Amino acid sequence: MNLPENDILLFNDEELPDLFGSDSDMNFSLDAKPQKEEPPIDPHEAEEQVTAFLEKNGIHADAVSATVGHTFTEVTVAPAKKIGAKRLEALVLEMKLELAVQSIPVLPLKNGAFALQIPNRRREVVELEELLQSEEFLNAPSNESFVLGCDVSRKPVIGSLNKHRHMIVAGATGMGKSVTIYSILASMLTRNTPNELQLLLVDPKRVDFSAFRSCPHLMSPILNTPKETLAALEKVAELAKSRKQLLEKAGVASINDYTLQKLPRVLVVVDELADLMFSIKEELEEAVCRIVSCGDVGIHLILGTQRPTTDVLSGLILAGITTRIAFSVPTVVDSRRILDRKGAEQLLGRGDMLLQVAGDQAPLRLQGAYVSDDKIEQLCQQLKTQYQPESSQKTVVCPAAVALLNDAPETSLNTDGYGLLEKTVQIITDAKLPIREAVYSTSPAVTTVSVSFANSPRSTQKAVLGIANLLTEGLERGMVRAFLDGYTCHYEIPNKQSSEASLKELLTLPDMQSFLAPDAFALGIDSFGAPVYAQLSKLPHMLILGNSGSGKTTLLNTILTSLLCTTTPEQLRVAVVSKAMWELDGCPFLACPVARTAEDAVTLLQGAVAEMENRFDRLAEANLRSFREFNERESQRMSRLMVLVDEPMELFSKASNELASAMMRLTQKGRAAGITLILSTQGLKPRAMFEPVLSNLPTFFVLKTDATTARAVSVNKQDAASLRDYADGLFRAIGATSAKRVCVANTTCEELRRVCEHAMQTYGSAKDLPTLSLTSES
Repeated sequence: MNLPENDILLFNDEELPDLFGSDSDMNFSLDAKPQKEEPPIDPHEAEEQVTAFLEKNGIHADAVSATVGHTFTEVTVAPAKKIGAKRLEALVLEMKLELAVQSIPVLPLKNGAFALQIPNRRREVVELEELLQSEEFLNAPSNESFVLGCDVSRKPVIGSLNKHRHMIVAGATGMGKSVTIYSILASMLTRNTPNELQLLLVDPKRVDFSAFRSCPHLMSPILNTPKETLAALEKVAELAKSRKQLLEKAGVASINDYTLQKLPRVLVVVDELADLMFSIKEELEEAVCRIVSCGDVGIHLILGTQRPTTDVLSGLILAGITTRIAFSVPTVVDSRRILDRKGAEQLLGRGDMLLQVAGDQAPLRLQGAYVSDDKIEQLCQQLKTQYQPESSQKTVVCPAAVALLNDAPETSLNTDGYGLLEKTVQIITDAKLPIREAVYSTSPAVTTVSVSFANSPRSTQKAVLGIANLLTEGLERGMVRAFLDGYTCHYEIPNKQSSEASLKELLTLPDMQSFLAPDAFALGIDSFGAPVYAQLSKLPHMLILGNSGSGKTTLLNTILTSLLCTTTPEQLRVAVVSKAMWELDGCPFLACPVARTAEDAVTLLQGAVAEMENRFDRLAEANLRSFREFNERESQRMSRLMVLVDEPMELFSKASNELASAMMRLTQKGRAAGITLILSTQGLKPRAMFEPVLSNLPTFFVLKTDATTARAVSVNKQDAASLRDYADGLFRAIGATSAKRVCVANTTCEELRRVCEHAMQTYGSAKDLPTLSLTSES
C-alpha cells in the first residue's frame, strides 16, 4: 500500500486564484524545483546598464564592481556627489519600472557609495549536494556546522549551532522556509551520529516532516498536537536545567568545555509556531524562555512560522532568540517584526532570504539551498541502515511470523483528491470564509481536506463546521466529518471506493520498527494516510464499541496478531473471554484456556483480580509502586497481562454483578500491576453493569454503531454517522483532545491462526509452558 503524497494550494486572503481554469499552469507545490540555468548577464554589462541609467538622470557615477549571484546581481556605485535618500528612492523606483523587476534593494556604503541588488531574469538553483561537497563545509571545524546557502559571490555560507544557538525562520507560505529547514537538518545529519545529535520535530500540519520519519536521530515520533508538544518541551526544559547544573558543578560555562562525558546536542524544530501559539501560548512561551535562559547547554531551538505577527512572534520569544532568518513577506511591518528593520518585503521568494545575527550591523542576503523530499528520505534510510538501534526495549518484529500474513491487496486509493480539494475550497470561498492554505491527504477510507483559516475559527466555529453539511450535500459521498485543530479545520470526505489497510505492511514500516517498548501493536491507517500504533502500557484499558459486522472481530484479530508478532510469552500473557476465537487454542501466549462459558468467564476474571492482588503483594515486598519499576529493578520480571473480554452480554446475562465487580477492580488498579483490560461489545445495556466500568475506560475505539451508544463515550451523532459500515472507526487514546479516524488493518481469523501455530512451533504449546493460574482460588 503506497501512501500518496500531499498536494498543497496556497493563496492570499484577498484574492482566490482560478482553480478551475483549463489554461492555468500555476504550481502550488512548496518544493517545486526551478530549472537550473546559466548566469543571466555579464558583470560588465550590468555596470554599464546602471551607470547609463544614472547618467540619463543627471548623476555622474563610477561603477566600482558588479557581482553576479544565483538570484540577483549586486552593482556597487560611487557617485561623484552624495545622493540624498529621497532622490535615491525615486531613482530606484524609476529603475524598477524601466527594468520591469519586482524590487531593487539598496545597501548604503561608506563615502556616499551604495550597492544595488538587481534581480536576475534567470535564476539558478543552489543544490544542497554541491554545498555539502564544498571545501567550506568539508573544512568546517565542528560537527555543529550546517549549510545555510550561498551569498552574492556564490560562496557557501556555513552556520554553526555554537554561533546560531537558537533561530527564528519566518516568511510567507511557499517562499522556501521549510526547504531551508530541511537543508539545515540534512547537513547536520551527515556529520553527526544519533549519539551526537538528537532531533525533536514538531509538525502541527502533519505534512512537512514526513520525510524524516525513519531518521534514527529522532528522540520520539514526530509530534503533531499541542498537548504532545508542550509535554515534550517541558521535558526538554528540565533537561536544559539539569545540564546547566551539571556544567556549574564542573565549573564551565559551555557544553564545549565540558569533558567529563559526551553530551549529545538536542535540536528542537517547530515547523509552524502559529498553530501552537493559538492554543498553548503562555505555556509555550514559558518553556521556550526556560530553554533559552539556560545558556549554551547543547539544546537548540529552530522556530518556523508563516505568520510573523505579534501574537505569534511575541516579545518574550524574540528577546531570547537573536538569530533570525527572514524570507519574503508581504509588508514592511512583517519584516520589522522578524528583523527589526525593513528589507524582507523586497525579497524574491524561492529561497531568497536575509540572515540577521546578533552583533552584525546589516543582515546578509543569501540564496538558500534546495533539497527534495526524496533526497531526505534516501538520507534517512541510509542513516537508519548505518545506525541500527541496539536497545533491547525497541519493538522487534518477528520476520517469520510477519511472512505468514497476507500481502497488501492490489487496490488503488482514491485518486480524485485534488478534485475534492478544489470543490471544498470553492464551497468555503462561496461561504465567504477567509482561507490561508488548503491541503489534502488520502487514506484507504477517506480523503481529508485540511483548511487553515486566516482568522481564529473559534469566532466562526459554527460556520466552519457547518461547511461539513454543505460538503455532504454537494459531494454526495456520504456524511462528511469535520473537526478543529487550532486554526485548521479538517474535513474527512468518504472515498467512492474504500481500500484495505495491510497489517503486514504496518508491521514492517519504519514507524513500527522504531516504536519504543515491546508492548506496541498496530491498529490501521488514519485519515491523513499515516500508520496508527498503540501501546498496552499507555492505554491503559480500552473499550471497543460496534454493531455486529462492523469490524470488531477484524480489530481484535489485528491487535492480537500484531502483539504475537512483536512480543514473546515472557513479555506478554493473554487471558481471553470469548465464545469464538478458536484460533488461540494452544497458543503459548495464553495465561489460561479461553473461557467460553459463563462459569469459566467469571472464574477467569476473578482469577485476574487475584493475580492483580498477588502482584501488588510482590511490589510491596520489593518496596516498589508499579509494574514498570519492578521490571526495571528486579532480575525476575513479571510479564504484562492483557485481559480480553469479547461480547460479555452473550455470556453474562445471569452473572452481571460478578462481571461488573471484577472488571471495575481491574480498571481501577490494573495499570499499576501491568494488567490491561480490553472490552469489546455491541451495546452498553444493562447500564448497571457497564456504568461503573465506563468511568475507568479512558480509551475507546468506536466502529459503526447507533448514536445513543456512541454518545456514551462522548462521540457525537455526526461523527458516529460519518463512519463506514466495516472496519472504519474512531480511536481516542488517553489524554488525546479528539478522536482519530482509523481504517482498521484487515486481519483475518486464518492469519491469526497461522501466527499462533508459528508461536507454538517457536515457544512450545501452552500446556508445555508455565502459565498464570487465573482461578478464583489462586
